[in-house]
Parts: sequence; C-alpha cells; structure tokens
Amino acid sequence: RPDVKLTAQTVSLVELGENDAVRLQRMPSMVYRHPTDEGKWYYILPPIRYPDGKFYLKIGHGERWELVFHSEEEVRDWFRSKGNPEAVKVMTRALLDLLPGVRPVSVHGDACVTVKTPTRQLYVDMVTTSL
Repeated sequence: RPDVKLTAQTVSLVELGENDAVRLQRMPSMVYRHPTDEGKWYYILPPIRYPDGKFYLKIGHGERWELVFHSEEEVRDWFRSKGNPEAVKVMTRALLDLLPGVRPVSVHGDACVTVKTPTRQLYVDMVTTSL
C-alpha cells in the first residue's frame, strides 16, 4: 500500500458574466506566490464553462488550509461539504485583487481532496494488473 496522506482542499468558484468570460478567455492558468508570506499561494484557472452552462474562474490554495484525513468517513463528510468558508472568502478576495475589473455573478466554495507523499513527489506505478 502506498505511503500517502489524503488532505482536504477548498476551491472557490467565481461565476462570471458573459462579458468577463469573453474578456478573460485567453487567460493562462496561473500560480501566485506572495513575496513575503509563504503560506499565501494560489493557483487560478481561466474561465471554464461548467456542466451547468455557467463560466467560473477557479482558485485553490497551497497548504494554508489543508487538513489531513484519518478515515474514509472524514473524506466522505468533506466531499459533502462546500469546503472551508473562510478559505473561500480569502481566496475570492485574492482573486479579485489580482484580476481588477472582474465582476462576480456569484461565488461558492467546493471541497477537494489531494494526495500527499512523504517526499512530495508523485508515485507512478501500477496499482493492479489492469490499473
């Protein structure tokens, strides 16, 4: 069994109106690292049309709000949540500071889970003969 930890992550989904979505359509994916506060780093994805037909910018965080899970039940409960509300608030503010002029239609959080290894490097191997 691989030596991994599952960690809680929160993302903020910032809904865009049609004008902002068109204006930012060529925006690259970005990573922002604060120059003096190592705990403040974010990744930002460009506008993506989600299955609900709406465009969202997505921002996620580094280790700042990570929680390590210790059971399958904790992971299930996390996926039923909308993530950490404080993280959503702070990340949304950071996104709007980095992209002046964006006018969100709505904002909501969502829960995500990442896998961490002791070396912080990815494992690449066969899990079973077919996977």
